Amino acid sequence: MKAFARLITIIAAIAISSTAANAQLLWRISGHNTAKDSYIIGTHHLAPVSILDSIAGWHEALSNCDAVYGEIDKNELTSQATQQLIMAAAIAPVDSTINHLYTPEQIDSIDNFLLNISNGLLSIKYLAHMKPAFINTQASLLLSLNEMPDFNQQQQLDSYIQQSAINMGKSIGAFETAKQQTDILFNYPIAIQADEFMETVRYGDSAAKLSNRITEAYFAQDLDALYTISLEPTLRFDQQSQARMIDNRNKAWVKTIADVIADKSIIVCVGALHLPGDNGLINLLRNQGYTVTPVTKP
Repeated sequence: MKAFARLITIIAAIAISSTAANAQLLWRISGHNTAKDSYIIGTHHLAPVSILDSIAGWHEALSNCDAVYGEIDKNELTSQATQQLIMAAAIAPVDSTINHLYTPEQIDSIDNFLLNISNGLLSIKYLAHMKPAFINTQASLLLSLNEMPDFNQQQQLDSYIQQSAINMGKSIGAFETAKQQTDILFNYPIAIQADEFMETVRYGDSAAKLSNRITEAYFAQDLDALYTISLEPTLRFDQQSQARMIDNRNKAWVKTIADVIADKSIIVCVGALHLPGDNGLINLLRNQGYTVTPVTKP
């Protein structure tokens, strides 16, 4: 189930009101060493772009900023070189394919799980040569897409925000390269990947409910609720995964943010789970002396 939290951060979620007074997806960074106000917006990588119209202060923040910084440059993400890089990293070593990692009984469980969440379209036989982390990500994607009927691949939220900035004559920047993100997703020990994927399969019966709760929390713009869900025993990262997926990245990003906002106003556009917690961007920036507050009205 850790893959759900991973989906919210990388690839990192309807009819719930998004105008509550405690909306917490957009945050203002001010004071300390800032040139002028900057912002952080927490995204769900499969949310429809229409969510932006419901985020108080969003359009004003985008209009007033000088640049948008995302996890990765949208142009690099969609390049042929990046797609080749991802596919190369997703292929398992010959001695670590599904048939080597799992028992026949476990493989049957995996196949039933994939067939169930894909309405019979996806079988393990088509993915047996891929790393468990890649299959896990695809499974999580399918589960989340079931909760995101309005998702348009041509208008992915993070990329849409970057393109909107470009259209307005603003610059874009990135905290990571495609190679860095690929390593985080797929280039960690196969044994850990295998355990994580089997855990997703094991909790398959509750996966849809969990995905629905994540979606509801995001569209309610309830960052606290999202963070609480991420701490549940069936979803929580172990210490090593938490450091790899969230903490270490946030600490590196904060250094870049501090350097940039000394000279210009930016919008930091990253997965919502990078914001809360002791090692979240909000707390890390506050620890450096910045004032970080939720934007609750234009």
